Amino acid sequence: MKIKKYISDIKSDNLKSKLLSYSALGAAFLMVDGDAQGQCGVADAANPTLAVDIDGDGTTDVNINVVPFSGSTSGTATVPGASNLNLFSTQIGTLTASTYIGPNFSYYGCQPVAIPGQYGGGFGGGSFFQGSAGLGSYTTVAATAPILYQVNAINTFQYYFTFISGSGVYAYATGALSNNVVGLTAGASNLGVCAAIDSASGVTGPDYAAIGSDYNLFAYFFNIAAAQSIQYIQPPATAVVDFPDVTCLTNSYPTYGLYLPPAIDPSATSAGFASTLSGPFGLGSAVTSTTNISGSVVAADLLAVQFTSGGETHNGWVELTVDLANGTVTCANTGYQECSIETASAAGDASAACIDAGEATNESAACSPETTDIPTLSEWGLITLALLLMSYGSIAIAATSTGLAGTNKTFNFGSKMFALPFDNRIYRKALMMTGLLALAGFTGCFAIYGAIFMSDIIGVAIAGPVFAYLSHLLYLLEKRNEN
Repeated sequence: MKIKKYISDIKSDNLKSKLLSYSALGAAFLMVDGDAQGQCGVADAANPTLAVDIDGDGTTDVNINVVPFSGSTSGTATVPGASNLNLFSTQIGTLTASTYIGPNFSYYGCQPVAIPGQYGGGFGGGSFFQGSAGLGSYTTVAATAPILYQVNAINTFQYYFTFISGSGVYAYATGALSNNVVGLTAGASNLGVCAAIDSASGVTGPDYAAIGSDYNLFAYFFNIAAAQSIQYIQPPATAVVDFPDVTCLTNSYPTYGLYLPPAIDPSATSAGFASTLSGPFGLGSAVTSTTNISGSVVAADLLAVQFTSGGETHNGWVELTVDLANGTVTCANTGYQECSIETASAAGDASAACIDAGEATNESAACSPETTDIPTLSEWGLITLALLLMSYGSIAIAATSTGLAGTNKTFNFGSKMFALPFDNRIYRKALMMTGLLALAGFTGCFAIYGAIFMSDIIGVAIAGPVFAYLSHLLYLLEKRNEN
């Protein structure tokens, strides 16, 4: 039993491998589409430059660029302030100066002197003073000055610090091979390519168009007042008693030979001190602020393009799906005017080379003579016909031989009878493998061009079963030869 199962497994593996090889042999037939369609795709961080071929001639007409960015910058600045700024001041004491004055005497402001006894003695003295010679009563006259303690900021300044960081992505389009490109928006009133780009032959237009950006920015600001040094100081202080201004007798008398000079105001002085500490030192609290800014801008979701193909200049367009929040720009569709500027100008109607953004690819009547359309098979029709002929040929060649394995029907073909080979189990496997190959092909098509075309879907739906039958038929023929 184990030997039979082993042989059965080997046969099953051979069946799968052979069907897979037959399917792979013709996979190209199922995925070929000869239409000259524009090649689209997606530009993102992994594919930062998308080459777009508008007319499908294999030459890039415009590049879509997506550029991520991130970075930061910072800076400082100082602005000079006052050279000496008092921060703190308080009185820590009082300086006093005083003297005695006799109010009943007329020598206010004069320096009293002691008169020798032989001249009369004492402070009295008839003719030495103006006014009464009586002694009267003495009083005290005083003067005061505050003793201060201060803290000063020396050479002050303002210190500023700024930090900015950001990240995001921006996108733009550039014309390949000096092609011209202008950004448009779908909501614009005029989407004519000729209106956006001067379509005169030989005119050089812009080769750059902004598509949009998405960004996040963070800003931090710091400011504080500061000083190069701090001074602790007790300023000098002086207290002076100010006598009233009066006239004194300053004459010399022969009798006594005395001279009375003017009085000197009594005073007291404090020398003070100062001490300085080098900094810098911050003064007060810092001022800070933070700001977050984010935004998304779409400058263009259509591109008007004037490009060169085959030595002639055409007007075309590219439709974009802009999603810069996720860092992608997708080429959704393209179109162009097949009538070139040179041909339209030669025909006397330059406007025939124009096209509106979003208008399907076409050729202006002014650029092509009237012709009668001849019905022809499409590419997928040719592929299907080729598969049918290959299947028919294989059956017809094998019809002259012995019957094929798995036959279940007979057909009268001319004067010969032959059985139509069909094995339901093998055909289902071939059909499944054909479907997997088609799915892989569609996935690759979408990855390369960013789109799956309806003509391909219909073509695979028709040609796929025929191709699966041909693969299954080739397996049956090989199995018959082995037997």
